[in-house]
Amino acid sequence: MKRMIQKLLLLIFACMFGYLSHAQIVITPLYQNAEVFVADHLIQVNMINVTPDPIVGHLEIQISGPDQQLVGQINSFEIGLQPGIVLNGNRINWEAGFTFGNSAFASAFRNTGKLPFGEFTICYRFIDKGNGNTLGLNCQEKNIKVAGLPKLVTPFDQSVLDNIHPLLSWLPPLPLTGSELTYSIVLAEIKKGQSPAEAVSFNIPLLSLDNIKQTSLRYPASGQLLQEKSEYAWQITAYWNNIEIGKTEIWRFSFKPLKNNEISRAPEDFNHFFGLTQNALARGGYHVRKDAVLPLLYNNRGLENVLNYTIREVGSDGEYLTNLPEILMVPGINHIELDLDGVGGLAYDKRYLLHAVDAKGADYYLEFINLRVVSDTGGN
Repeated sequence: MKRMIQKLLLLIFACMFGYLSHAQIVITPLYQNAEVFVADHLIQVNMINVTPDPIVGHLEIQISGPDQQLVGQINSFEIGLQPGIVLNGNRINWEAGFTFGNSAFASAFRNTGKLPFGEFTICYRFIDKGNGNTLGLNCQEKNIKVAGLPKLVTPFDQSVLDNIHPLLSWLPPLPLTGSELTYSIVLAEIKKGQSPAEAVSFNIPLLSLDNIKQTSLRYPASGQLLQEKSEYAWQITAYWNNIEIGKTEIWRFSFKPLKNNEISRAPEDFNHFFGLTQNALARGGYHVRKDAVLPLLYNNRGLENVLNYTIREVGSDGEYLTNLPEILMVPGINHIELDLDGVGGLAYDKRYLLHAVDAKGADYYLEFINLRVVSDTGGN
């Protein structure tokens, strides 16, 4: 009777884990919900001998990458499994170290101890000591997803620039950071009748660089000169340990040189709003818009819901502007279109200082000139 109960329990175990009836060792990985897969997750596994007899063998774990090549393999030392007893991988003695493949995925796994991004096949195989037969097999797909993609920051899409060497900047694919991240950039002229995507895909690029470590790059002086009335498309690709993990959108900009005595209108002039100091203001950096909109770039690191700011005319007795609109913010980078229409005290061809204070009390400044003609019924 006792023997019959034991066999029944073993049968129930086999059915619960949903394995084929011919499997003698049921293998159950325990990492299924892990979003970031590290090497230690591999040994988070349970095994049970569903036969009435003891079995001796070893467990082999093998990872194959999206390219079907070997990423890594590890083997246990000899294991004795008693009938009906669950054995956890943490109680198994493993051979020292992994055997790694030669692919880029294998290199990333070896260097970081975690799987890069893509779809992987992880196979657990219990191999009999006596005849080398496979007594238990469990292969599962593991999709490691990128939490975010890189994002372009400046120049803004469809900007008109007057700087022949514009600053190109972007954000990393958060939450990833660190030295494992590199970028490539492609910038190409948009020919007549082309889309921006066609331009970066098929045209000879004006700028094409790889293995960029930082998240900004100024258009080089050695590069082909930007031409007036031409449009340019650009895109960033992010890599983690030399494996592509995502591309940005494709943005476009055009170039229009300044005329004599004209003040710079380039959107990049105030891209350093966050972190700008009083001393930095002495170097200039004015931005002008004639449509009553002042575009701002602000990195909300303090998780403020509303921007705490004032605007006053530059000078020792500068008057503060009134009726400033409320600026709602989200965490991280905010692209703000500050509408100055209806603001009290705003005058034509005057210089103003925007002063913001973050949640930690740090001060940030932006100086600008208003070239919008203020109507009689406007915000004066």
